[in-house]
Amino acid sequence: MFTKSALKDPAGTATLAEDKVYIREDLPEDLQRTTALHEVLHLTSDHLHLDLSEAQISGLACGLKGVLSENKPFCDWLVGKSKRGKT
Repeated sequence: MFTKSALKDPAGTATLAEDKVYIREDLPEDLQRTTALHEVLHLTSDHLHLDLSEAQISGLACGLKGVLSENKPFCDWLVGKSKRGKT
C-alpha cells in the first residue's frame, strides 16, 4: 500500500485493475490516512459506476475522516467491536 518513489506528485493513487491503493510513505501520517480514505472512495466510486467528481471524493473523504476520528464509540460499533449503545 505504501510506496517511496512510484508517486512523486500526487499523495496517492488507486488502481481499479489491481484493486489497490498506493500512498506516498514520506507524507505525514495524518495525510496518509486522509489519502487512504480518499483513494478508497475513488475505488468505490469506480466499482459502483458512481462517477463521483474529484471535489465530491475530496469532500466525502474530509467529512468521513472527521466523523470517524471524532466518534470512537460509533467506529467501534460500525466495525463490530461493540454493541449498540455500549462505549
